[in-house]
Amino acid sequence: MLLARNLVLADGTKTQKQLLIDSGYARSTASFESRKIIESAGVQEALKLLGFDEDNAKRVVGEILNDNRKRAQDRLNAADKVFKVFGTYAPEKRVEIQARVDIKDEKLDALRQEYEDRMQKLLQNQT
Repeated sequence: MLLARNLVLADGTKTQKQLLIDSGYARSTASFESRKIIESAGVQEALKLLGFDEDNAKRVVGEILNDNRKRAQDRLNAADKVFKVFGTYAPEKRVEIQARVDIKDEKLDALRQEYEDRMQKLLQNQT
């Protein structure tokens, strides 16, 4: 299928609509049905036949990890492309920590007060 081939070769510079048009779909169809068509069983099956599926990407990554003779960058880019198309990246893990620390220290309080006084003088001099 031409659309599946165009999806595989896509470099990110064309929209889904443009890829459909380039594959012979009418502009009106491409405008309103692009996502539905690309996600259809037929297109997904054609992508798999081209080796463009998650299992193949995992196999490629496995080969890279186990074969130091291969040029890793090109193969990782191919695997990355497959994961992007299928949206199967693992979610990013984020941890957010908020902490409030109250320190009672006379020297620290004196420094804070000195800083605030200097800022006040600077602001007064600017007006």
